Amino acid sequence: MTAKQAQFQVGERVVVDSDSAREGLVLWRALPRPAARWVYVVEMAGQAASYGEERLTSTGRRESSEALLGRHPELSYDIVMEPDPPEWVEGSFRAPGHPWGTLVVKKDATLSDVEIRHFKWPNGVMGLDIRVPRAMTLTKERVKKLLAQALGEPDWSEVRGPDSMLLRPD
Repeated sequence: MTAKQAQFQVGERVVVDSDSAREGLVLWRALPRPAARWVYVVEMAGQAASYGEERLTSTGRRESSEALLGRHPELSYDIVMEPDPPEWVEGSFRAPGHPWGTLVVKKDATLSDVEIRHFKWPNGVMGLDIRVPRAMTLTKERVKKLLAQALGEPDWSEVRGPDSMLLRPD
């Protein structure tokens, strides 16, 4: 089955649910499966959320590619981090001057020190894979420190960003 063409472009300004007060910027788009509908990550007022194209209307305006880049370090968790620290963490991050990327932090019983691997997904999205010793407790503050170590940015703010599953390819 042939996938249908995307209705909106990354960098396009859209209105959600025909409410002009809810205008946002398309940060990313994904077609989870060829027969599925397109899903768009839209940023409004500094928060990102996912919408199907049936809920979006174009304003006819586009932003420069610079509008998609981070202005300060941002971190978004895909999983609940509290009350009990998790065994692994998934989320997305955006460093200054860069678009959103994916983050995975996992415990590994064979490690005695932190291992950090930077990579790019086949779709061009940056990925960060961090492995830590099993004894390490994965709190929000610890994850921010690991990001600081990996990317050289010390002050990470928690925001509602895109779900990392939409950023990575199938």
